[in-house]
Amino acid sequence: MAMRDIRLFGDPVPTSPVDPVTRFDRNLEGLVADSLDTVEPDGRAGLVALRIGVGCGCSATTCRRRAAAGAGT
Repeated sequence: MAMRDIRLFGDPVPTSPVDPVTRFDRNLEGLVADSLDTVEPDGRAGLVALRIGVGCGCSATTCRRRAAAGAGT
């Protein structure tokens, strides 16, 4: 899907109340795909939908193992 911009400190959206997820449809599927694309770059572990400007109770996380220095050489 697409990597979305992350809302930073000072933006009112990340501190707003969220709506619960009540519909599991294509819109939610797209939001989850975008969230996973957004959290994919190295150094990111997860985010909540508010961080990308969406006011629903959705989050995405990723767990990656880092190869030990010199591994595979």
